[in-house]
Amino acid sequence: MILSEGKREGLSLLIKPLIAILMLVCLSVGAFYIVSQHYINTLFQNVEKKYRQDLVNIVSVARHAVEPLLARTRSGEITREEAILQIRKLVRTMTYDDQYGKNYVFMSSYKGAMLVQPFEQEKEMTNQWNLQDARGLYIIRELVKAA
Repeated sequence: MILSEGKREGLSLLIKPLIAILMLVCLSVGAFYIVSQHYINTLFQNVEKKYRQDLVNIVSVARHAVEPLLARTRSGEITREEAILQIRKLVRTMTYDDQYGKNYVFMSSYKGAMLVQPFEQEKEMTNQWNLQDARGLYIIRELVKAA
């Protein structure tokens, strides 16, 4: 089928605005995607930064709480064993509620030994190097790496 000259011009006039609209839509979608990805990444980084700061604060509170006992041990006022018992008793009380429910402060050695565990005291003085959370993340390993 051969189009007449007039029909071709009419079709040409229709196609040019459609192409322009299509290009504008593609450009808008692309710009929206880039801006939204930037916003999501920034939001994720801010949330991660807040969680890290919260963790630093909790560790600082725990460290400041046990420091007097460590100082008394260094000065010879109390024995190492007495300090360990008092530190365990103190840290076991450091529980709190957050968005995930009951949470707690625990202490472990850099080699993976669980020193204080308020909710599962049977784990104390056992090797927890391979302890994983619900997502399969190695808890002690990640904390040692962060430290």
